[in-house]
Amino acid sequence: MLACNRGSPEVARYLVEIGANVNRQRIDGRTALHECADYGHLESVELLLDHYAYITPDSMGETPLLCASLSGHAHVVEYMISRRELISQEDRIEALELLGATFADKRRDVAIAVMYWEMAMDERRDNDIPVNPEADDPLYTEYFQEVTTPQQLEEIRYSRDAIAIQSMLVRARVLGYTHEATFNDMRRKGEKFASTGDVKQCIVLWMRGLEMQQKALAVLDHRRLFFLTSLTDMFADMVLRYPELGDNNAMYFEDVLRLFENCCREVAISVTDKTPLASHMVYFHYLDRFIPLAMHVLLVLLKINPQLSSAQLLTVKKLVYRLVKLDPRDSTGRTLLHTACGGGFIIRDGSPLVSTFPSLEVVNVLLETGADPCAMDQYRNTPLHMLGLNGECPRGVVDALLSAGGHLDAVNEDGLTFGTLRVFHGEKLHQIVDPVRHTSLQCLAAAVVRKHGIEYKNVVHPRLERFVDMH
Repeated sequence: MLACNRGSPEVARYLVEIGANVNRQRIDGRTALHECADYGHLESVELLLDHYAYITPDSMGETPLLCASLSGHAHVVEYMISRRELISQEDRIEALELLGATFADKRRDVAIAVMYWEMAMDERRDNDIPVNPEADDPLYTEYFQEVTTPQQLEEIRYSRDAIAIQSMLVRARVLGYTHEATFNDMRRKGEKFASTGDVKQCIVLWMRGLEMQQKALAVLDHRRLFFLTSLTDMFADMVLRYPELGDNNAMYFEDVLRLFENCCREVAISVTDKTPLASHMVYFHYLDRFIPLAMHVLLVLLKINPQLSSAQLLTVKKLVYRLVKLDPRDSTGRTLLHTACGGGFIIRDGSPLVSTFPSLEVVNVLLETGADPCAMDQYRNTPLHMLGLNGECPRGVVDALLSAGGHLDAVNEDGLTFGTLRVFHGEKLHQIVDPVRHTSLQCLAAAVVRKHGIEYKNVVHPRLERFVDMH
């Protein structure tokens, strides 16, 4: 394999003659034939094929023939497809299509790209092998439509942008959406659309990439994160940094709603999947990312169109309700409500910070759909404690939590209450809220029980026990 990688056909021939296994695979499924095809070493390719090397796919589904096409080694591709006893008709066609995409994108040679695409189209026509498009997504096909005939190809051959889209679509169909080349292609083209003002095209493309990866990739695969994070960042930047755009932003409501559905799906999959091989570190890495993302997208939904119709608001609340019922927790045990009450920012290179949390809008929706205002993280911090730790402590959020059943006198593992934490920020409790109004006889009784060490464990009802524990 090393000899094939470095282009040493004499060494490779010697090893084959003394009995080296030409089909031995690495852990990623690659063989010596993958290596010499990938690096364009035709003599080694001929040697291995003559000694019955298998044209098998690696762990990414990439055959040696596709390796050569993806790397742009036309001489290797043309030789391999000439071995008709080894390569199927459809594989030959896909190799030519992918080779054309490589010349269009990497070599910047549109004339050669069109030549290979026309050869593939002719072979499809002559052998009655149609292009098998994916199930139609009307929104996607409105912007991205692969051409399949020489006439259509002639219409776009002088448009650099259309050729770039064609090569991306070919690459996605042949290699799949989980392949690194497809992923990088969609990422770059989406960024280009966004930078030139074609925001809608970027959204449609990245949403397609996200949803196809959700279907194809295993749970907790890190590649599922990019499109989700990028779309969240894009919408948050548009809506939170430039709220004055108003109606221009509101037109993206359905797109943001679709993104929120995908965020909820990712959280649900992460929480409910029982993958035994997933380490706790990987599991919490995902939830640490997905929970804030979901809350940021929810905030964008509530900000993008302040005058939501009753039907739109109901749709959002149904999604939030299902999310709240799952009770997802991050690596420190924080809930969705903790996140909404904590500090959060959207950061853009070269731009000022945009403060996102604490958010009264998000807190109200979470509380209305059943979020627990007394939930504690592993440090016994409640959502009120998160507000106490913040530099910013909106009184509206404090009132919402207290009205829903939060307790001012709840203590964390350090024995600190919300009021104590605000003192560290130069605020006294009575400056924020009337403590007498929100202190009940039950709270006073619980504080006395804890202060004097009165035994209550396994003595009172479990609900009362939890109530005393909180104080």
